[in-house]
Amino acid sequence: MRAFSLDLRERSVAAYDRGEGTLQQVAERIQVSSGMVKKLLLQRRRTGDLVARSEKQWARSSLDSTWLIDATPIPSSWATKASDR
Repeated sequence: MRAFSLDLRERSVAAYDRGEGTLQQVAERIQVSSGMVKKLLLQRRRTGDLVARSEKQWARSSLDSTWLIDATPIPSSWATKASDR
């Protein structure tokens, strides 16, 4: 799927910002889905721009972020063997 042009993205968001209608009305007039306009508004809020992102940039990480808090190795002197217990 090709990304929408930057011009189309800017016109969509600008029309909504000027109050030229509801999200649905703006989307119908510009001939895009209301979901697209909503996605653009969210992207602008998060990143401050409307540049097209690749699919990989939108993909969520499959890793649980709680596991990435501290990756400091445990010293071997702290480890106990099952046979030592």
